[in-house]
Formats: sequence, C-alpha cells, structure tokens
Amino acid sequence: MPAKKKPKILHKLPEKFPANEILTDLVGNKWKLGVQIGIGGFGAIYLAIPHLSQSKTNLEYVAKIEPFNNGPLFTEMHFYQRCCKREQIEEWIHNHNSVRKILSLAIPYYIACGSHTLASSQNKYRFLIMERFGPDLEKTIFNPNVHNKCNANLRSMICHIAIRLLYALQYIHEKGYVHSDIKASNIVPGISKSHLHQIFLLDYGLVSKYKFEGEKHKTFKIDNKKGHDGTVEFTSIDAHNGTEPSRRSDLEVLGYNLLRWSVGKLPWETNTFTNNPELVMKEKIKYLKNIPLLMKACFKNNPFPVEIQKYFQYFNRLKYEEMPDYELLREDIFNATLKQTFKINYKDDFFRPSNSSIQVENFKKPPTVVKIPYAKPGKSTVPHVIVKNEPKLNHKRPLILSKSSSNSETDELSEDSNFGGGAPSTSRIPPNKKRHKK
Repeated sequence: MPAKKKPKILHKLPEKFPANEILTDLVGNKWKLGVQIGIGGFGAIYLAIPHLSQSKTNLEYVAKIEPFNNGPLFTEMHFYQRCCKREQIEEWIHNHNSVRKILSLAIPYYIACGSHTLASSQNKYRFLIMERFGPDLEKTIFNPNVHNKCNANLRSMICHIAIRLLYALQYIHEKGYVHSDIKASNIVPGISKSHLHQIFLLDYGLVSKYKFEGEKHKTFKIDNKKGHDGTVEFTSIDAHNGTEPSRRSDLEVLGYNLLRWSVGKLPWETNTFTNNPELVMKEKIKYLKNIPLLMKACFKNNPFPVEIQKYFQYFNRLKYEEMPDYELLREDIFNATLKQTFKINYKDDFFRPSNSSIQVENFKKPPTVVKIPYAKPGKSTVPHVIVKNEPKLNHKRPLILSKSSSNSETDELSEDSNFGGGAPSTSRIPPNKKRHKK
C-alpha cells in the first residue's frame, strides 16, 4: 500500500500593499514601499527605501512581508536579530582570518524588522527589511530546464559555491542553528557596490536550534508526525524521519544540491516519486548505502567530479551529534580540486548580474587526471547509513577523474547490519524502516 501523502501546510498570502505605504520598524525608523517584485508560498517582496530618502534609482533594499500569524517570517526575523548583525558577522570573519583569508561571508546583514497593520483591512503583518539581491541561482545557472551538464566552468563554479556555503554553514552552526533548506532558489548574488560578485544564502524560515542554551546537543529521536520537512528533493534522512535536524543534516542537504547542480536532475526527481516523500527517502537510503551506484545513476558512464563522491563519503560517516570538519571539506576536497585541476587565479566575480542572467568566467578545461588526496574522515566514523565494501579512504592515493562504473551495483547490507553502528543516537533509520528490499 503506498504511503499516505503528507498534507501541505497552507499559509495565507498577504493582500497587495498600496504604493508608498510607510512601515515603521522596531526602533522607529520608517520605510517606504515601492512595487511588488516577487511572491512566494509564504509572503511577498516589495522594493523599499528609507522614508526620507529622495533617491528613485538607488533601490538597495526590499521588504519581505507575511501575515502576522505565519510562522516562517517570525522564525526568520528572530534568527536575523540574534545572529546576523553586521558586527557579529564581521567579528566572526576577523576571528577566522588567522586560518584562512575570508573576504566576506554568505550571510546577509540584519537591517530592520517590525509589524504593520494595513489601514484598509486592519490586517496585521510582519515585515523584514533586507538588502536587495540579484535573481536566484535556480532561475539562472542552475535552472534544470536549461541545464548544461557538468563541464569545466560549471565544475569550478560548484566548487567555489561549496566553499562559500561551507563557511556560511559553519557560522550558522556555531550560533547553534541549522538552516535545513539549502537550495539554488535560496542562493542569490549581491548587487550592491559592497557585495557585488558575491553570493548569499537566504531564507531562514526553517532554521532550528540543534542544541540547547546549555550547549547540550538535542538527542536523536524519531517522530513520524514531523517527517519529510523541507524541500523533498534535498531533505536529509534525519528530516525524513522527523528527527530534529543536526549539522550533518545541513551537509547532506548541501550534498544533494551539489549533485543536482552537476547533472541537472537527481535520480528521485521523476514521476515515480512525485508527491511521495516515503519513496524519495527509500531511494536516498539505497544510494547512501552504495555511493558509487549513486554516481553511476547520475553520471551514467561519463566521468564524474570525484570531489562530489568524497563529500558524500564524508557526511555519510558523521554521527548525529558530531561536529563536521569544515576546513577539511573546504581545503582537502573542494579547494584541492580547484588548485590541482583548474589552476586559475580565482576572483569571486562570476556572479555578475547582467539583466536577468549571470555570466560565467571562461576557465581552463580540467586535465583527465586529478591528483587530489582522499579526504580523511573525522575520528568518529560511525556512519548513519552503513555501506558494505566501500573503498577505504587513503589520503596518500591519488585520484583519477573516475568513470561511473562500479562492481558493487548490487551491494546490499549484510544481515547483521543495523544502520547505526549500535548507537541509537546515530542511526537515521527507524526500526520499522531498516529493510527496503526491491
């Protein structure tokens, strides 16, 4: 019997605001609305300027507006207030520059927020003032309808984006939160003079705390009532199971995105799995048991970027409460690919808004052989999905840009495998879902 579809939570959209409506933020500053430039599943986006500004062309801000009783913007506003003040982000960059030079962080600054009652209807709304950004990457370089399969330019760009997002996730995680909804439609280029040619991770409506105030990590607990939260194509196995998301959940969500950006479509993005998150979860479990099979399903018999496979191998070994080694992921996987494959002088300038498109630099074509060491897993290597006959990670062995062929396509779990290494706080597979035989 097919699994029941989880009913969608419907959020009321805001009514249209009149031109030049004045909003007053929490500290008393006033903002004048311009035209509506976007609408989503939860709210609407309007151009906005400070009330006393006389500029009609320098439109640097937008207002994100949702009905007062909608949850996502309430969550997002509090995250911005607690974690995104300019001085907080700049202090973090300063403190981490001793290890690696960081020019910017892909986290937008908090500007203002508040509530507003529309006079014509007396309906109450929340609003968040944000910097104005360019069109999101789902509409531009990662649009699956016009996707150009993995090539040198795209591969280089994905590595750079991964590095930027791993810095952003490290910042979010150190603040005690997880993002939970990483995807191309939530990644945008900056267009202001100070943020030109940089990318930013947006939409914090699904952020949640993974640890309590006393620094204690939340415990692993499956709750089927909360299952399948997030964007189903990228949802982590933990989120599919209704478990509170952890840092490894964000890494997994990012991994599915990196893979999709490389090939344009994930194996579970077909009509077979449409509107059935249970089947999507089973497919993900199947492929996490056999990552070479995942590479073959995505790239067929074509060469594939080995850094993607290494990244999947890494997060697949993380325990539920384990802190990722962000520097290892950035340097030993993605930056190593850039240094040893593309050999370019990188400037973060391929995110150039040009009308509604984004231009890409012409990078050198990568050689066939990529001498990149395997990433070393962390000390704690208990996986949340156990893999049989997976090759050992040997950082001394050079890698070849592999063809997607494997002799382990039919690898199955051994009869005594338990998906969690015997530790209930690390297993992502509930007891009643341990077996998914064809």
